[in-house]
Amino acid sequence: HGKTTTSAMIVTALEAAGFEPSYAIGSELTGRGSGARLGGDIWVIEADESDGSFLNYSPELAVVTNIEFDHADFYPDPEAYFEAFAAFAGRIRPSGRLIACAADKGADALMERLRAAPSGPAVTAYGAAGGWRDLGLAGDHLALNAEAAGLAAQAFGADPALVRAGLAAFAGAARRFEPRGRAGGVAVYDDYAHHPTEIAATLAAARRLAGTSGRLLVVFQPHLYSRTKQFAAAFGRALGAADRVWLLDVYGAREAPMAGVDSGLIASAMPGGAAALARDRAAVPPAVAAAARPGDIVLTMGAGDVTELGPAIVAELEARG
Repeated sequence: HGKTTTSAMIVTALEAAGFEPSYAIGSELTGRGSGARLGGDIWVIEADESDGSFLNYSPELAVVTNIEFDHADFYPDPEAYFEAFAAFAGRIRPSGRLIACAADKGADALMERLRAAPSGPAVTAYGAAGGWRDLGLAGDHLALNAEAAGLAAQAFGADPALVRAGLAAFAGAARRFEPRGRAGGVAVYDDYAHHPTEIAATLAAARRLAGTSGRLLVVFQPHLYSRTKQFAAAFGRALGAADRVWLLDVYGAREAPMAGVDSGLIASAMPGGAAALARDRAAVPPAVAAAARPGDIVLTMGAGDVTELGPAIVAELEARG
């Protein structure tokens, strides 16, 4: 479950309790037009493990939501990935605290290592009971994010009742199950999920929202050739929770193409007929709109420029009446 949403929730929780935190987050907070603000002395920073840059920080408090191998272009194997998180935890100030998710194997292993150390920060686990589900947030992953954020805010003296009230009204962050519009009884959302676990969590939340009659139509854009190669089968399993999937070409970002690595690897790991390779990007919005029916949910998903298709899909739905 995402560090961006958890960071945004910590800001929300602190503000609800009367604090004015400074923050630097990797997405816009809904309604603010920015993911950064210079406020008071408490800084909420979304630290990035993708290139090891989170090792530049020495925080008073750190939240680790999950440790599941990713960024194969930077880390040679899962062990190196975990050791980077262990090094990050080792940079927490001795008087500080690690808050980590007991429901995640990697984060739980990190807590065990810190507890076994002769000295170091305090350790607080969350998620054993599934998070703060009573807040009514969409999806178990958001309930877990809320619990982590609430514990972090309370560690700085925030009133628990104010924290919970603020999180119950959490407005979200850009590209985190962000509504893009509704037309013809079809709701269109956009999400940054680009790892199989993130996709599974987002689709589980969307499935609950769609209910028993609505279908999930997903436009997915794989991000990075190395990630597509590493997780093709897992992507296929996660996307199998959708009713229809349109697979865009891989968004290479900083990587050059890799021989034999394309969206077809994911399609081959999915149930027959569920996935369509969308080589012609311009044809996707009309195709999705033609397939959608009232009650369905459409999700554009991925870390690349797939987000641009959401408004086009809404426009196609509107044109169809």
